Amino acid sequence: MLRFLLFTGCLAVSSGLILNYNQQEAPFTSDAMDEFITLCASPSFQNLHDNPLPYHHHSEQGQDITFPVEGGESGQAYAFMTKEETNKYVFVIHEWWGLNGHIKREAERLFEDLDRQVNVLALDLYDGQVGTTREEASQLVRSADNDRLFAIIEGARAHAGDDAEIGTIGWCFGGG
Repeated sequence: MLRFLLFTGCLAVSSGLILNYNQQEAPFTSDAMDEFITLCASPSFQNLHDNPLPYHHHSEQGQDITFPVEGGESGQAYAFMTKEETNKYVFVIHEWWGLNGHIKREAERLFEDLDRQVNVLALDLYDGQVGTTREEASQLVRSADNDRLFAIIEGARAHAGDDAEIGTIGWCFGGG
């Protein structure tokens, strides 16, 4: 009987906590992209980032692809595709620098880590533009059009297919 009373009491307390938590307003209500743009304009934030070392990635497996994007130019990605057909995908979202050689290398590492059993698409959200200095990267973020960014991601999702199982990974701009 004591166990039952303890269990019931714990259940009642936890239910009240969950109900109270669910009724609280979310502390984060502003647009995350606007906040990131403001942050990127800050010289102190920019100075936290060393300029990337030049690196051109060459891969036997990776290939540049394009896909339709509603309302604009085709989207671009650097793709690692499985030999056998699969509906499993990982979308790699680049840092604020853009789709540079470092991100292509990370996409290939991910493809290898997944035993080449998952398609990996490193999306290009800047339509071919790449920043090589922190000032250029900051400008790329600040000039990015949210509608275009979402259209590229939606175009990649459509390219993967309606039955695709999609995971994402990103850093900085792509993971914030």
